[in-house]
Amino acid sequence: MINRGNTMKNLQTIIPIAMILMILTVALPAMTVEGKLEADFSIESIKKVPMSGDRAWKVYANADISFIAASEDGKNFTWDFGDGTATQSKETTTISHRFSSVKVEPYVVILTVKDNDGNSVEVWANLTVVEMPKAILKVTDELGTDLGPEYTISAGDSIILDASGSKGDIESYAFGYNLPNTFQAQVSKNEPTYVYRYDNEGTYNVGLRVTDKLGNISKMDKQDFITITVKKASTTSDSSIELPVPLPMLGAGIGVIVLIIIIVILYRNGYIGGPIMLGSGGSPAPEKKDSPPSPTLNSGMGSNAFIPKPQNLDSLLPSKDDVFSKPPSSDTVYETKTCPKCKGTIPITSLERPLKVTCPDCSASFSLKGKSGGQATPPPAVGKPAAAPPKQDFIYDVKSCPKCKSKIPITSEVRPLKVTCPGCSASFTMKGKSEVKPPAASTPTSPPAPVDDTEVVICPDCGKAQSVSASASEATCVSCGTRFGL
Repeated sequence: MINRGNTMKNLQTIIPIAMILMILTVALPAMTVEGKLEADFSIESIKKVPMSGDRAWKVYANADISFIAASEDGKNFTWDFGDGTATQSKETTTISHRFSSVKVEPYVVILTVKDNDGNSVEVWANLTVVEMPKAILKVTDELGTDLGPEYTISAGDSIILDASGSKGDIESYAFGYNLPNTFQAQVSKNEPTYVYRYDNEGTYNVGLRVTDKLGNISKMDKQDFITITVKKASTTSDSSIELPVPLPMLGAGIGVIVLIIIIVILYRNGYIGGPIMLGSGGSPAPEKKDSPPSPTLNSGMGSNAFIPKPQNLDSLLPSKDDVFSKPPSSDTVYETKTCPKCKGTIPITSLERPLKVTCPDCSASFSLKGKSGGQATPPPAVGKPAAAPPKQDFIYDVKSCPKCKSKIPITSEVRPLKVTCPGCSASFTMKGKSEVKPPAASTPTSPPAPVDDTEVVICPDCGKAQSVSASASEATCVSCGTRFGL
């Protein structure tokens, strides 16, 4: 059975305790809310850029930045901008600050707010200082050469508008014209260069405007615009055309070319070198200085351009009235051949086989083989000289030159004997005894008896004196190998 007395006694103890708990439950929350201090701040001059959930902004260097604090119970605001400048305390919620230089790493800005009861709270944010967008324009030709400061081109030339020198974190480049107090964009690109060609003469003001990744546009400045002067396109008759080489060097080059042409012409005509004529004996033909050019000379420029083209044997002889001419060529024409290429007539002046022959008309070359089909036809005899020739040495022997095969008269019986070829100047030594004995010496008391029937004649081609038989009708020169009549 429940004891009512004890129950009443317990209730009288519990009720006061419950009432005290209710009062504390209502009063304590009210006291806590009233003492909490909250604060925040923002920047008006640039948009907020979230960065990994942290508070972060980007601001421009050398620009006045406005900071705005937000706090209901705050009465004092202390700012630490993190750039090394002194902290600033103000009772107002706004303050202005300028960051003097660009910094890659962000500054940490801290705001400390206090209320009248001495309570304080700190809030912070990251600020990255970047460069303000600035348009800088340069104009170059297609090779990248700067056209400044005149910026003068010819109509039809292409230029490159180069904005790569612009400052800031640039996102786009706008190229256009500078109109009165405004900019008229014509093309917008993500690259800093733009190629353009002017086809008409005139003066043009080219402008540039850049936009950074924060959406801010560069301010108009005189460096943003360039005046380009387009002149009339140059022609080939323009006297201002530059030569690829200087005039003195060009003149020297032309002079050298002309000199080479003259030397080639003189060489072709035989005045300085020219083709070497070989007679039947293989020795060089004598130089002809005074004889006039033959009317039958070939006018071509080949290697045999100036070898006579005989029509008949009489054409090789000089005119009787031409007293200043030297004797004609002593080469004996043994036969004539027809050129297999141009069908011209080729005189054959040697009995050697095989023989290389060159056509005087077309310069075609071929070889003659087998035996010669012609016979020697000597030219008419040339008159003896009026004056008696000087006394000649006795010829003991006649040798062939081992080099040019010319005949060499031996006028001494001394052995060993050094002999020099009069044709090619080759030297060799003869050994052994002479096979020919000199004639017996005459006595002073009796007239000398004739040794033999020889007589001394002069070669009409090379002028060399030599002994020949008085009964012979023709002879062969022991020096140049020319056959001539007596």
